[in-house]
Amino acid sequence: MSLATGTVDAGQNTARRVVFLHAASFVLGFSVVFVALGALLGALGSAFQEELIWFQRVAGVLLVILGLHLAEVITIPLLYRSFQVGGPGGPSSTASEVEPSRA
Repeated sequence: MSLATGTVDAGQNTARRVVFLHAASFVLGFSVVFVALGALLGALGSAFQEELIWFQRVAGVLLVILGLHLAEVITIPLLYRSFQVGGPGGPSSTASEVEPSRA
């Protein structure tokens, strides 16, 4: 829960109201993003209605390939690569620097 709310309880009592506001903001942010993505994809789907069958076929082939990779029937080396923003010694993701609470 501390990752979602942006707080760490290291012996301090965090106000319930602050935790609730952080959690509500987290949920609201996700909701806005996914509603916007759904609206965008719906608009694209109606704009490309005639070509929709080709999108479905390509997506189906991609889904089968990723399923075979997940089942370790085939190996896709590109999916094992890692990318780092900033390169060595540069700025890194703050998510990788979050330490779990040791309560």
